Amino acid sequence: MASDVSSKSAASSATLGAKDKSSKSKSGEEKVLSGVPNNSRYAFPEGQVKSSLLRASPNKLPFAPTGGVQTVVVANSSKSRKAFKVKTSDNLLYRVNPVYGFVEPGGKISIDVLRHNGEQKTDHLVLLTSDATKEQSCAKQIFETDPQRELTVVPLVAH
Repeated sequence: MASDVSSKSAASSATLGAKDKSSKSKSGEEKVLSGVPNNSRYAFPEGQVKSSLLRASPNKLPFAPTGGVQTVVVANSSKSRKAFKVKTSDNLLYRVNPVYGFVEPGGKISIDVLRHNGEQKTDHLVLLTSDATKEQSCAKQIFETDPQRELTVVPLVAH
């Protein structure tokens, strides 16, 4: 009986070790994305998501557990117009405005993030971006198709 328990324990440890090794081989973006629920039917094809040229400031938003409003400023340092879509890892706890929009080359846009009262935890704001032409006027439509996407992740920390 004791050997049966120890063999189960060894098998469990081996499984955990395999999980640790697989998580070490993931890039930072993959680790963050694996923690962000994707309730949509869209799955990112291999190699279709890369780090964005848009930069968010601040790079982390602190919140009180009782909630509040913070603003993140997104700057476009590229030479092309970018469309963006904002997602959060907990849509019941957070609201963002605007959800979709455009950032011109060299331009900036402010995004308000509202956190409702909730438990102390760290969530993520994910900013998906894609190139946009001057003729495109609806950012939401750009993300309904299958464009090449870039992403920026901002931790939302409640403590």
